Amino acid sequence: MPERIECGVCGRAFAPRRNGPRRYCGPCRARAAREAVRVHRVRCAACGKSFQTPSRSVHYCSDPCRKRGRAASRRLAERNRPRGGAVECRSCGKAFQAPSRTVRYCSGPCRKEGYARRGRAPGRGPRPARREDADCRVCGRAFRTDRGPGKPRAYCSDPCRTEGRRARSREAMRRYLADPRKRALHAARVGVIHARHRAAAAKERERRVQCGVCGAEFSTSHWKSAYCSAACRKRAGSARDRRRRILAGSPATAKCRSCSAEFEPGHGGGRMKMYCSRACQADGVRAGNREYVRRRYADAGGRAASVLGGGGGGGGAAAAAGSALSARCKECGVAFSASSRAVRYCSNLCWKASRARTADASRRKRMQRLRRAGREKRAGAGKQGRRRRTAGRAGLAGKRKG
Repeated sequence: MPERIECGVCGRAFAPRRNGPRRYCGPCRARAAREAVRVHRVRCAACGKSFQTPSRSVHYCSDPCRKRGRAASRRLAERNRPRGGAVECRSCGKAFQAPSRTVRYCSGPCRKEGYARRGRAPGRGPRPARREDADCRVCGRAFRTDRGPGKPRAYCSDPCRTEGRRARSREAMRRYLADPRKRALHAARVGVIHARHRAAAAKERERRVQCGVCGAEFSTSHWKSAYCSAACRKRAGSARDRRRRILAGSPATAKCRSCSAEFEPGHGGGRMKMYCSRACQADGVRAGNREYVRRRYADAGGRAASVLGGGGGGGGAAAAAGSALSARCKECGVAFSASSRAVRYCSNLCWKASRARTADASRRKRMQRLRRAGREKRAGAGKQGRRRRTAGRAGLAGKRKG
């Protein structure tokens, strides 16, 4: 029995597969795969077309629809925004017509200046930036940074900033995969995505090729495909083998030893084929066995002579030494020359077929005997039960009379 391991998601013990290690049981892996390929049917907020998406937070079917939807949302917000009326700019003090109550500056430069002076008394100008020394989080090099109202710089250059973001992403992914359920779901999603990418790459590599045998055109993504089907591939292989035999000096056709029909011999097991079919091969084997028996026991110097010379054997061996016995096979009915009166089959094939048929008949008879014994046993049990019930009734009737 294979060793049982615990599932990384549900903790249940299961037997892993033989062809490789597994970390999750079948139900957990199937659930993760279903969650990975789960899609939702959503209606586009811009054009109204229905589309499939893996997340319910997606509201647009394409980038143009997303741009149109966001522009419409801005226009609607602008239309519904409450008017602010005449307002004084907080930076330059000039009065202007504000489109909303939240607007406090008349222009972009005034807004930047106001953000820079935020938190200071009016009229003192923008707050000067503070220069501070800091160490880069990636390379550790010291650099000078201007400390403004926002967050301080943490990297000395753009390459270090990119590397730092990558490190944060890797750390976030490591924390995410620490959960076994999330890890199983991520593995299933990655497998589905890779399968889709492979299918897309195979579709891109797909090309139209003409079959080298029948000439029909077919689509394939493999660079070495030259035949449209297994039948054409087999025909091409037969033709290639035929050319090799001709170049090697072997005959292109041969004559069957049993039926004398012309056929392509081919090579199997290192030797050329001598029969055109299985039936002819069986006939040839039977004929060879009969010829062997005739030569072996018709010759005075064969087995019969050795038996007679050693003092063993009997009339059967003497008869075989003098003249071959004619018999008829019990399986196929073919007449053949037997070595003795005890021989009943012309070849081993007929003997095996007869033995299999006899075994089947014996098995059927044995099953019939077992069924008959079971019926008799059940009938005997029924008779005994009836006797007990009759005796019980008689005893009960006697008690009542008494």
